[in-house]
Amino acid sequence: ANPDRRGQYLKLTTELLLDHLGAVKAEWETEGAYRASFLALPKDEIVTKIFTALGELSKGELSGERMFVAVDSEDQENEHSCFADNTIADIAGNFAGMVNVYRGSYARVDGTLVEGTGFAELAAQINAEKAKAVDTAIDTTERAIAAIPGPFDQAILNNKEENLAAVTALEDLSDAIDDESIELKN
Repeated sequence: ANPDRRGQYLKLTTELLLDHLGAVKAEWETEGAYRASFLALPKDEIVTKIFTALGELSKGELSGERMFVAVDSEDQENEHSCFADNTIADIAGNFAGMVNVYRGSYARVDGTLVEGTGFAELAAQINAEKAKAVDTAIDTTERAIAAIPGPFDQAILNNKEENLAAVTALEDLSDAIDDESIELKN
């Protein structure tokens, strides 16, 4: 029932989403106001903010809110993408975004690689051992996330060990990033 109204809703919400994404993109353009204010901060504060965000996304948000809550409650309503059944792809995408920021590179949809200077290079110059610990934690986390079988709503019931391994790997990654960021601030 109501396919016209549902179609109109989808069209309007998609337009709104695109408007919001466009506003965020504009803030980060070369002349964007947020970019200018962010880059005007002292360099150590910029690094601290970025590393704090990476650690918070890894531990508090991704492993905690988006994964552990659903696994612990065994309730698909707590699944991150419970309506789209896309949670595992969302987790992998969020993790890939973190790694892209840290390493300073990403693959475009067409497969071409965009590379720049990443925080991994800076970290390796300051403390190679701590940088290696983050790289190891990234590799461990990538394998742990890939080991979660789909769909997620079934994995929270039948594959708790795989989910909890990924949660722990994300927490360990956050700890390694935090340890590294202390070194970078000094």
